[in-house]
Amino acid sequence: MASLDLKLLRAGLRLWREEGTASLIRRYRERRGLAVPRISRLEVFFAGLRPVRLPEAKDPDVSIVVPARTPRGILNTILRNSRGVNFEIVREEREAKGRFVVLLEQGLVPAEGWLTAMLDVFARRPECGAVGAGGDYVHEVEECSGAVMMRNRATAQPRNRETGSSVWLQPAARVYRVARSQERVVIRGKRPETKPAILVIDHQVPMFDRDAGSLFMTRFLSVAEASGYHVVFWPDNLLLGQYGFALQQEGIEVLHGRLSFEELVRTRAFSFTVVYRSTMAAQYMPALQSARVPFGYIAVDLEHRRMAGELAESLKDRERRIVSAAECVGVHSAVEAELLRELGAERVIELPLPLTHPHEASPGFERRRNLFFLGSTHPPNVDAIRHFAEQLFPRIRERLGDVQLTIAGNVSAAVRELGRSPSIHLLGPVADLAQCFDANRVFVAPMRFGAGIKGKILEAMNHGIPVVTTPVGAEGIGLTHGETAMIAADDDAFVEHVIALYTNEALWRKVQLAGRELVQRAHSEDVFSEAVVRFLSCLGKQPETAAGS
Repeated sequence: MASLDLKLLRAGLRLWREEGTASLIRRYRERRGLAVPRISRLEVFFAGLRPVRLPEAKDPDVSIVVPARTPRGILNTILRNSRGVNFEIVREEREAKGRFVVLLEQGLVPAEGWLTAMLDVFARRPECGAVGAGGDYVHEVEECSGAVMMRNRATAQPRNRETGSSVWLQPAARVYRVARSQERVVIRGKRPETKPAILVIDHQVPMFDRDAGSLFMTRFLSVAEASGYHVVFWPDNLLLGQYGFALQQEGIEVLHGRLSFEELVRTRAFSFTVVYRSTMAAQYMPALQSARVPFGYIAVDLEHRRMAGELAESLKDRERRIVSAAECVGVHSAVEAELLRELGAERVIELPLPLTHPHEASPGFERRRNLFFLGSTHPPNVDAIRHFAEQLFPRIRERLGDVQLTIAGNVSAAVRELGRSPSIHLLGPVADLAQCFDANRVFVAPMRFGAGIKGKILEAMNHGIPVVTTPVGAEGIGLTHGETAMIAADDDAFVEHVIALYTNEALWRKVQLAGRELVQRAHSEDVFSEAVVRFLSCLGKQPETAAGS
């Protein structure tokens, strides 16, 4: 064990000379399965072995004010973790030349990226006068008494003075104490407006670039926050992750860790709750009713339509109980809105699935090749692509020659055997799908069963790749065969429609333009935001700040 420690220490010292002290601590703890520490006294000690080289910034953006007797280890750690920003270090505030001044308490060291995180609050919120490090999400406070404070010299007064501008907290600006201090930085801002709090529940923090439901929830939270509500998000798995961190930056309070839902709704006042997915509604409805918190329900789709027999009837009964108890019900499809009314829902609002962003420029017919499918591990997706690849794609290749099929998304993991074919390429999850949409000529959505609107079809049309689908895939979108998409009632028709779109440039351009115009009109940001506001207003009085804007 001792020899191992010496080897690690020697390797760590070598890394320290080359990359900095964080590498030493990180490597040592990772080898032992321990959590990587934030910043330790040992790290600061090693940083103190190097000489201090202060930056020579002629026109700095940020001036960092540090106490006169700040140790060399703390100074070097500040220098390393402030990279990427044009800054200077001064001993007194009157020496500062930067537009922004940071007041750093004695004995504290900041984590990497702290300056960028604080500057980001100013960039997003022009009314901001000062930002403090701390909190669980970005939000405005009346007074901030903290260890680190950045202020805009043009709008916020020096420490311990009131300012007419707003004061915010930034949790991403992390600082850690390595020595005690009696000093305290205080900034007082204008009194923030009190926002009504609402609670939103889903199975996990939405991963907006993974599936249509997550994109919907991310945009829903954003519109709710912009409408004047304080949005509190409860992920059923209570995990934060990078996507939860991104929501915190938008001012959304993401709950995580070891928490009790029953205690939450009993001790905090919420105007109302919004629950996404029937599984979540069934799970949390008893606690919400017990605490007498009104709730709205948003259905991804009507699950009983995807099933058969006793299971379908059981799911239908569950959906009936949920919509009967909900104050308001939202759904993505006009077809399913009518079915919800038949189940007993009195107030139903259609909530369109949003698009990632309007996509105008895309390659033309000649610059594209091959076929494209996108999907999750949802059973209808697995069935659709497996049936297409095994039964229809060989027939298409007989007619078109060396055409290829690209499959993206989590569905790839469920159909690995298809990747054995040299003409089928499994990409798995793709961070930026624009290249896939732009490279392929025809998007196939051969859905044989399922419910709800297919987000993949909307995104394909938005990106200018014409779609061949089935009546199941087309449901609720308002597609017209031969105009906005090609809709096939059986396998033979599906093969013929793919070949027609792939070979007929005039038809391809016609469907491309009409399809893109349809989805960008019906699923625009304005249409989505207006629908969300109607849904929220159905559940409670609209905040005065939103009503007056």
